[in-house]
Amino acid sequence: MSLMCRPQQAGVPLWGDSKPNRATSENSHFRGEIVKKLLCCLSAVGIEPVFAAVTTDGVNLINQVTVQDAGGFPYKITQPGSYRLSGNLVVPAAKPVPVGIVISASDVTLDLNGFTLSCSSTCAPENSALGIAISGKNVSISNGTITGFAGTVSGAAIDYGSGTTTASSGRVDRMILSANSIGVQDNTSGAVSVTNSSIINNKDTGVVDTLGPLVVSSSVLAGNPVGINGQGAPSGLILNNLITASSAFGLIVSPGGPAYGLNTFQGNGQNTDGGVSMSNNVCGSSTC
Repeated sequence: MSLMCRPQQAGVPLWGDSKPNRATSENSHFRGEIVKKLLCCLSAVGIEPVFAAVTTDGVNLINQVTVQDAGGFPYKITQPGSYRLSGNLVVPAAKPVPVGIVISASDVTLDLNGFTLSCSSTCAPENSALGIAISGKNVSISNGTITGFAGTVSGAAIDYGSGTTTASSGRVDRMILSANSIGVQDNTSGAVSVTNSSIINNKDTGVVDTLGPLVVSSSVLAGNPVGINGQGAPSGLILNNLITASSAFGLIVSPGGPAYGLNTFQGNGQNTDGGVSMSNNVCGSSTC
């Protein structure tokens, strides 16, 4: 059957001059051909159909086009559910604070799907810049890269709390966070865990916790002036990480705060300060 677009003639079905066979397989084939022909004809007259950005399994898809269709940045997630990037996102310049994604709902999973959320080189001319700002509880971010969120004052790739008093909480897993002011920032009393991630070459700190319990495990923190600053964390666990090339501190936590074990500290200005050592870490050429 030809898919050439041509005006429909009176009395002639859309699928051609004869109706399809009633057999199920043939009907399915003809239905597909009809849809293709409809799309072709719509396009020929300048009508581009818009499809819902939701997969068959109910995952909400996000890309630069869907963000613009929703009103631009920041893209707002206000309902619980699963969300997935289907393309890279680039946040343009904005005043006073450019933000990529705002998550105010609880029980949200955001899969970056291997894509990158970035802030253009001029997107934060003043103040802060935030890649993902979270005020909901049980919010998980995974599987992608966030880079460039470094305002002249501060900035963070992922910010739990975002200046609110809500006990936002969640998990960061399998992420690459680089060239931001801060990789992960926890500003509320909710628990946050960071696992299986690379947090590298940020301008200030890899992970900052000012209030809530903190877990950082199986991650690489390299080239950040401070690897982990958990001075505000009342409890937590820092386990099985490589923390290296921090010009100030590899790990700084409050006395009696989070415990740390099985970590490797190399080439830091000072490897550790505070916390409770399990005495099975490697600090240079000795245990600590």
